[in-house]
Amino acid sequence: ALDAASDVARGALEAVAQREAEASRAVWDVLARAGELLASGAAEFGARTDVREVITNALQRAFEALPDGQRDQFTSGWGAFYDALPPEAAAAAAEAARRFGDVSASGGAALIAGIVAVVFTSKLFATTDDSSGMDEWAALASAEGDVEPAELRRYDPKATQKYFSTRPLTLLKRGVRSFALLGSFTVQLRIDRKLAGENMSDEAKMRLNTKRATQLRNLLVSLGPTYVKLGQVLSSRADLLPAEYIEELRVLQDKVPPFNDDLARRILTRELGESTAKRLTLGDTPIASASLGQVYKGTWLNDKGELEEVAVKVQRPGALVAISLDVGIIRAFAEPWRKFNNLNSDLEGLVDEWGRRFIAELDYNEEATNGEKFAAAMAKRSDLGGVVTAAPVFRQASTRRILTTGWIDGERLQDSKAGGTTQFFFGVL
Repeated sequence: ALDAASDVARGALEAVAQREAEASRAVWDVLARAGELLASGAAEFGARTDVREVITNALQRAFEALPDGQRDQFTSGWGAFYDALPPEAAAAAAEAARRFGDVSASGGAALIAGIVAVVFTSKLFATTDDSSGMDEWAALASAEGDVEPAELRRYDPKATQKYFSTRPLTLLKRGVRSFALLGSFTVQLRIDRKLAGENMSDEAKMRLNTKRATQLRNLLVSLGPTYVKLGQVLSSRADLLPAEYIEELRVLQDKVPPFNDDLARRILTRELGESTAKRLTLGDTPIASASLGQVYKGTWLNDKGELEEVAVKVQRPGALVAISLDVGIIRAFAEPWRKFNNLNSDLEGLVDEWGRRFIAELDYNEEATNGEKFAAAMAKRSDLGGVVTAAPVFRQASTRRILTTGWIDGERLQDSKAGGTTQFFFGVL
């Protein structure tokens, strides 16, 4: 009898998992279709465009384009969404849903309107400033137990979609949030071009670019590690962006809002073990903070009982899950965008290459190995040995998510006042 009951329970769990997976596949389809629809209507945006209405309509049309079975899966899969809403969010959802009728009667259309209203009026969609950090991803890390799922440690689009098929609410919230924030910024740029015309003075253009560049930096920070990394890449592309954008995005190289110091220390202890962590003494605050982690200056008590100055990099909590989710969503939009713009580029291939490199950067063991190889190669050079090197790695105090190296005083080449830096740079290349 016990075995029979166990079989029944197992069958019920498998049925629930299957329904979740089907609902999630419907969500992926809705997001991809909505992206194509929104892109096709972007040219018509004007100064009076209601971004929320545009997104709602795009999602609604995408929902209506689904086969009947998938529409049912989508609608039934999100009934619990409203049950978990706080009162103010539930009120916003109900008001939006009334445009399309009662949720139970109109199904997906009303549900979509309510979801968009929720994310636009909740803290999830609030515009963040420099002091806010990336708290969304700290929350995600807490929900996930701050683990690094084994199936996400190497980039695999199918594995990513399978993993998030069991977390459809996470997928939907993130997709809609990214979709709306980036879409809203794009609309602002289009409005600027329409209102300014071709006769804007250089001074006015500089002021507008500075304002929009600051907004973009804050937007990328609020969206988390994936988009901060994108901003870092763009900060080196003076051939693509105005100088005001380049200057603002360079801030993302090492001045991203840090996450909580106590959390960083807990991660350090969990990764290294209590006895090894006690041999490290960190400064009160990080000296630098970027997309994937933050760096502390500290000391290491070596085996001889001597203190050595070190730099300790601690990875942001939830970074692997956050990045995998974002890359998966971006990839879902790549093919519709390519088709709409009639591009010959393999956008999915480009996203895959970016995703592989990005996920690989999260393995600090690989970074440590590469640093050691580089230092060894430079030491063998008669022209560069003793001149170019990399900080020594402290393997005892390093893991996949913690990297401890020797401390080296120096300055960036771009900030150096010393002569001959350009010639030195090209000589190394």
